[in-house]
Amino acid sequence: MKRLRMLILLVIALSLTLAACQPAAEEPEAPAAGEEQIVLEYWSMWNPSEPAALAIQKWIDAFEAENPNITINATWNGRENQTKLRSALAGGTKVDFMDQDADQITGGLQKEGMGYPLNEFLTQQALDEDISIADTFTPGTLELHKDGDTYYQFPYMNNTWQFWANGDILAEAGVTAHPQTWDEFLAMAEQIKDAGYNVFAAEGNEFSYNFAYFTYLVERMEGPGVLLAAAADKTGESWNDPVFLKSAQMITDLWDAGYFPPETVGYVWPAGQMTLATGDATMELCGSWLPNELRGTAGEDFNWVGLKFPGVEGGKGDVDHLTEWLISFMIMKDTEYAEEIFEFFKFTQTKENAQMMAIDAIIGVTRKGVTWPELLKDGEEAAANAKLALKPYDGIQALYPEYQEIVLAPAFNDLWVTTITPEEFVERMATESKAFWDTH
Repeated sequence: MKRLRMLILLVIALSLTLAACQPAAEEPEAPAAGEEQIVLEYWSMWNPSEPAALAIQKWIDAFEAENPNITINATWNGRENQTKLRSALAGGTKVDFMDQDADQITGGLQKEGMGYPLNEFLTQQALDEDISIADTFTPGTLELHKDGDTYYQFPYMNNTWQFWANGDILAEAGVTAHPQTWDEFLAMAEQIKDAGYNVFAAEGNEFSYNFAYFTYLVERMEGPGVLLAAAADKTGESWNDPVFLKSAQMITDLWDAGYFPPETVGYVWPAGQMTLATGDATMELCGSWLPNELRGTAGEDFNWVGLKFPGVEGGKGDVDHLTEWLISFMIMKDTEYAEEIFEFFKFTQTKENAQMMAIDAIIGVTRKGVTWPELLKDGEEAAANAKLALKPYDGIQALYPEYQEIVLAPAFNDLWVTTITPEEFVERMATESKAFWDTH
């Protein structure tokens, strides 16, 4: 019995000794003594359950873990973020940075002088590579929405505007190469039609999708800026430029050739794009969010192919001039913590963090050298090789949204469903543009 008591006491003593030797459990890093505690207020265009919001929250959590003196409070406002933010700022609410569609920021808070210039930060070295932050972006994306020589936006998400097509139908129709010219494009469309398929999926009334045909055609023939200049011309005379009549005629020719099924006229979004998902149409001109948006109907095995909008023989544009619909962060001009916010931006722009966003949100990103999801592989290739990044609608939506809504969209919608001729469209644009600017 005595030996047993001695053995128990020895075991207890040994246990206590071992416990004393164990390292203490690792606790989260605490802020250094006297270090300022910073709270950053971030207002976002995402809804909290969206994959992009969940990915951004991962960024925030990881950044806070590395910077224990900084807390980022995210307010998930959805697509009306900029409108809500403007009202909040007017009421004295503190907001340090925000995000939104880049063209909306350009025509909104940036135009109103609410952004903080980023030039002083963009020469800093990237966190994961020996290059400047400015050099981490895919071609043209950082510069696309700058104001003169000043950068206000930090784009982190990229939607490339292309024809998104059913690769299996293309193969069945014998399409073996991506068309580079308009004539090659029409020849491909005829192959698809001859194989028994509808060529294009489209909506009957969705200006935001359909006008991309017109924008690209004008750019391919005369280069960027011509359409924007016509929108800004207070006399309306610029609409008499032959490029606009020619572009309208080329769109009408697609309808006359039967490449759009007649029922397209009555489609209301998303009826048109669903015909692509179900195999009843071959391709749609849209942003690269489309493959992800249609995954539930098209299925995981859908063979997505992205085709660049073709060039036009003799034109000033190029098949590698790419419309890119960006989502950007912007620092608010009155923040006290611009440097700390930019440190967060740099953190999001590492390859590892950008890769996480691409995979989790199934989206394109602006960081060079990041692999996009497989269904967007042709978007990745187009962004990496873009010779020139183009604003959506040549910048009209960003700079002249009221003109677009009142004059341009109604006229183009009538052209699109062929209720007016190309000649009538051009005449209407010239007349109604002058009338608009006479009163604005």
